[in-house]
Amino acid sequence: MRKIYTILYVCVVVAALLSCGDDDDGVMERPDNTTINYEMAINDWLLLYYNVEVTYQDIHGVEHTERVDQQNWHYKEKESGELKNFYFKGVATARGNFPVLPDTIKSITYTCDFRGDYYTKKTSAKSVHKTPLNTTVKKENIETYIGSHPTIQLFECQYKDLYAKE
Repeated sequence: MRKIYTILYVCVVVAALLSCGDDDDGVMERPDNTTINYEMAINDWLLLYYNVEVTYQDIHGVEHTERVDQQNWHYKEKESGELKNFYFKGVATARGNFPVLPDTIKSITYTCDFRGDYYTKKTSAKSVHKTPLNTTVKKENIETYIGSHPTIQLFECQYKDLYAKE
């Protein structure tokens, strides 16, 4: 009977030693890739009076500028390797035309909401989410407002050299 207890004890000790590895440091291993996600939401009033463009850096570091003709714009890409830079910018430029608005409308509100996310093995998940533009203008002041704001920088966010040691 003593032999059985001794054998069981040895088995438990061996199993405990084998389960302890030197690679178990409590850190979850992440995949070696990068994901970029850019999103922008603007309201229809802004699109009525302004041309809106986004400029962004894709996963390969190439800069793109696109005109936005709808209220929601989105770009997402995933690639192996590391993201070196992150850049996302929105600009609105006045169209110069002033559509006649119904009498029931007393004021309009220009809004813009943007989100930029990136995920890498070294940085984990990082995110920027803001509503930088939320402006209400009375109907009778629209032309004056647009005349004094022919270009509106909706937002600009960037991160350069994400892995530089500080």
